[in-house]
Amino acid sequence: FRGSPECYAPTASTVGGWETPRPGPQWMSAAAAAWRRSKRVARDSAGSEVATSSPGMTVVRVECEQYPGPNPNCSVKAFAATGSASGKGGVSPLWQVPLSQSCDGSNPREVCMCSCDEPCTSPPVLGHGAVFLLACNHRGLVLLGLSLASGKPLWSEPRQLAAVEPDSTLYAEPPAPIWSEKHNLVFVGFFAGGHGDARVQAHNASSGEPVWASNVSGHNCTCLRWEVAGALSSEGDHLLLWSAFALQSVSAVTGRTAWSTMNQLPGLAVV
Repeated sequence: FRGSPECYAPTASTVGGWETPRPGPQWMSAAAAAWRRSKRVARDSAGSEVATSSPGMTVVRVECEQYPGPNPNCSVKAFAATGSASGKGGVSPLWQVPLSQSCDGSNPREVCMCSCDEPCTSPPVLGHGAVFLLACNHRGLVLLGLSLASGKPLWSEPRQLAAVEPDSTLYAEPPAPIWSEKHNLVFVGFFAGGHGDARVQAHNASSGEPVWASNVSGHNCTCLRWEVAGALSSEGDHLLLWSAFALQSVSAVTGRTAWSTMNQLPGLAVV
């Protein structure tokens, strides 16, 4: 902020970079970033075409062009982290996938924003050359998988997670999924009922099919947001969950409990 009080740092230089227009769209989720390799065709000294690739970073977020308003025009958008405002990477998105304000069921494959007193989705997570996030369709909460390179769906249809009655709101904004590179799994957490009942599920990242599911409790008793489904252990073989005010470790592959602090601590586990 130029001319702001001393507690604000000076504005960062945009030389060699870019920024979206101001005022810009309303961010409806945190941004997620991942490295990618972009392919291009070059010519060698003999004039023959040679396919090459160069590393780059892709940033993905959910945003609404006209929020608040009756037609917020929301979408999942991907941007190249390097480029210029000419459209080659900079301000213009690499791709965008529209998310309707609501789904009426006329198109069974339509994906829309969820209602959490305002339009919402989970924050996206990137991995396996893909984007994973929780959104909604006419039946309720779904897991959406998109290609990081093109935004095209990974599966024939989103994976249904929980039923939500038409014109009703979710208990809370869904937490961010977790991706396991080691096991090619996506872990999602969500409220499965109207009373704050919660569940954590593992899905195969390639097919989207569920692998295991486990109920967790206590998330409806806290005033804190459920920001992430869980946390992977350092070796990646265990998923750490918060359930019934205790810390629980389950196998990332099978969901079986390895250990729990329930009835072992003098107080409550706070994470």
